[in-house]
Amino acid sequence: MTDTTINVGRDNLGQIAGRDINITYEGDAAYDVRGLENPYLGLAAFTYAERDRYAGREAETQQALTRLTTPGSEQALLFITGASGSGKSSFAQAGLLPALEYHYHQQGFTVKWALFRPGEKPVAALASALRSLHLAADGIFAPAAEYVLAPPLEPPPDNQISILVIDQFEEMFSQSEAAQRKAMFEILAALPLFRQSRLHVIATMRADYLRDLFDDEGLYEIGKDGIDLRAMSEDELKIAIQRPLLSMHATLGKRFQTALLNRLAKDAAEDAAYLPLLQVTLEELWRTGILTADHYESLSHAIRKRAEEVYQHRRTLDGRLVPRGEDEQQMILDSFLDL
Repeated sequence: MTDTTINVGRDNLGQIAGRDINITYEGDAAYDVRGLENPYLGLAAFTYAERDRYAGREAETQQALTRLTTPGSEQALLFITGASGSGKSSFAQAGLLPALEYHYHQQGFTVKWALFRPGEKPVAALASALRSLHLAADGIFAPAAEYVLAPPLEPPPDNQISILVIDQFEEMFSQSEAAQRKAMFEILAALPLFRQSRLHVIATMRADYLRDLFDDEGLYEIGKDGIDLRAMSEDELKIAIQRPLLSMHATLGKRFQTALLNRLAKDAAEDAAYLPLLQVTLEELWRTGILTADHYESLSHAIRKRAEEVYQHRRTLDGRLVPRGEDEQQMILDSFLDL
């Protein structure tokens, strides 16, 4: 029997039922991404290296850029706040940093940036970041001098714009030693005007920690007046969902089925904290190989599926999945119960 392949719309399926044929639906090839590198990061934050895959926060990026670069009123310190999971780290690294870099390059400046998390000893972390920027640990940064373990580097060029990103600033309250926290707050409160230092400090912080800044009136006012990352609109989410695919596979004509794209955006728009669920869902959808609505259940389904996978198996260095033993599974359960 001849094996016939025809292109039809899904609505025409009933007209040809019962015939011994293979059916290729129009447009289905565009949704088939099997064998292609997965452009979605799951629970990992976007970094500067993934800036081409980041999109959807253009309005907030422009707002932050205006705050930092408007001549005569450039801010030296800017807080990026939002709920847990709202994408603060991704926004700072993959959204705002590239925008600042482009802005200053257009004016003939070079841009050098460093990122650190406070941890237990934020002043020590600051010392390392300052050195990578070729900035001396003196003046307001003098408390960091004792942590400089290597000879100083050459001073920065006259046209350098320096950017310090303090990621997960809430660690100042949850992890940092009291004396270190006090020293860091004094440094931040004494930051010189940007036009004097050519230094921007960008701090990402969970909004629920803003009240912990209250005892430092200056920092509290700056934090309260920061860029607050709220829930994205459905249109913004559609841009964010599609950008990684277009960034890595633009020439292949691959795309999301419209029904799937609309459902993903609608579900994720309900709460800013749903972004991690969306990112894991996108990663899992890509792993199925078909970007259509019938492969999607809900944002929470992907998390449940991933949790079950982590509980049942571990991945070896060569990428194989091997079953976990009972002791490993119990440790995982205990960890979840401690959250």
